[in-house]
Amino acid sequence: MTKIRHANRLCFLVFFIGCIKPSQIDRDMGYVRGVLIDRDLNPVENAQVYVYRWLHGDEPVEKVLKQERDDEGPDDSKDYGAYRGPAGFKSAKTGTDGSYKITLPPGTYCLVARKRHDQKIVEGPLNPEDLSSIVSEPITIGGGETVRVGLKLINTLRDAVFFERYLIRTYKTGISGRVLSKAGKAVSDVIVTANKEASKVGKRSDFISDTTDGEGNYTLYVYHGGVYHPGIKHKPLGPYLSFHQKGGPENKTVSVTQGQIVSGVDLVLEEEVPKPLL
Repeated sequence: MTKIRHANRLCFLVFFIGCIKPSQIDRDMGYVRGVLIDRDLNPVENAQVYVYRWLHGDEPVEKVLKQERDDEGPDDSKDYGAYRGPAGFKSAKTGTDGSYKITLPPGTYCLVARKRHDQKIVEGPLNPEDLSSIVSEPITIGGGETVRVGLKLINTLRDAVFFERYLIRTYKTGISGRVLSKAGKAVSDVIVTANKEASKVGKRSDFISDTTDGEGNYTLYVYHGGVYHPGIKHKPLGPYLSFHQKGGPENKTVSVTQGQIVSGVDLVLEEEVPKPLL
């Protein structure tokens, strides 16, 4: 008797599943599709798209990913590093045309594309030859909807400076000016730095600019407004050079407002720039 009941339940289950029409399933799910390209705009083959649920509302991606740079540190109630761990969903590997398609339940997500140099490795930290995209802006998908997202893959380990500077410029916050010699002449090919703490001056810099141009001009971007201690270096990992701000040696800090570039911060070198070794 028990076997008959189990058989009846199984038949009912099979009948119930058979009554679900494919079109009904399609309406309940959403789709993301697009093309993956490299820095030269060529399609990327054998790459995959990793999908993570977005839990941070309307906050910009770059703000969330760089939240740990704020004075108060990261918010422990939010999983800022979620996009680095195991993905909730993953696409099949792209073909020669670089295209992908993922079926997802309704929700809000962010996407990252990755290509492993060693195709046998499917998880874990990126290696120096691997490619990765920048995290996409959050996308919201409803049932039956299709969202198109194209992603560009770069070597984020070799191109770490490119990756960092791309994000920091979106904050539109920092200082600009000129680097001058004591004689008032422009000093080119030096780097301006900024540190949140005076005790860090002389150590690894919190923020650095591109090298100054032929007129001594520079722009240095930071993530957040605040008071910064500027510095000058001949190269990123080199020693600091003696200088003072134009207007008086007593000016040792620069106050920066969020969303603004403080202009006219001219720095005067008090020593000669070391000549490169031949």
